[in-house]
Amino acid sequence: MYMVYCNETIKAVKDFYGKGEVEPAIVMILRDPVSRAFSHFTTKHSRGLEPKPFEEAVRDEVVRQRIASGWPASYDYVGLGRYYEKVRLYKENFSRVRVYLYEDLTKRPQWLMKDLFGFIGVDDSFVPSDLGKRFNSAGLPKTPLHAAAYKLLTRYNPAAFLARRLLHERTKTKLLKMLRGRLFSSNGAGLDAETEARLRADFREDILKLQDLIRRDLSGWL
Repeated sequence: MYMVYCNETIKAVKDFYGKGEVEPAIVMILRDPVSRAFSHFTTKHSRGLEPKPFEEAVRDEVVRQRIASGWPASYDYVGLGRYYEKVRLYKENFSRVRVYLYEDLTKRPQWLMKDLFGFIGVDDSFVPSDLGKRFNSAGLPKTPLHAAAYKLLTRYNPAAFLARRLLHERTKTKLLKMLRGRLFSSNGAGLDAETEARLRADFREDILKLQDLIRRDLSGWL
């Protein structure tokens, strides 16, 4: 949530470190804001936390009404993808800020980890054994019946509670992944082309400013 409440986070980090000799290392991985918004939405929707379809949930009037009514900032799927001002504040307040792109993580993870380890001052020759493996991938239920089945199996009930207590963590992770694979469609499915085009146009100015700030080519996000 350091990007959601950046002003509070920056103050908290400065208060913690004080004016000591150690300068904190700030690391960010930024994702295409449209893909990020839809992935965020599908996560909430799959958990029964988002009652509206994506096209409606990202409308300006819906977001304004929700925030005014006290809904968490995490429901502002579009606002959370406006990175420029947040990144600018971090770079303005800290001297050690490293910004990566989600494409770095997915397309060249070994380079990213080596560069990151070097940046934070640890052994950059270490290669994680699960490098490149995807965890907690998002998606939408294939049908309303699939959505109901997922909620029944994952929300609290005596049988599910007992299973969680008895099963090894690794076994639970494998079972949940298998369950999601059977009940959910891929992350990109369900994103309306018209809505995507509108959002890309909406993000355009922020992306261009961010591109200049971090000196990375973000044309693929436009």
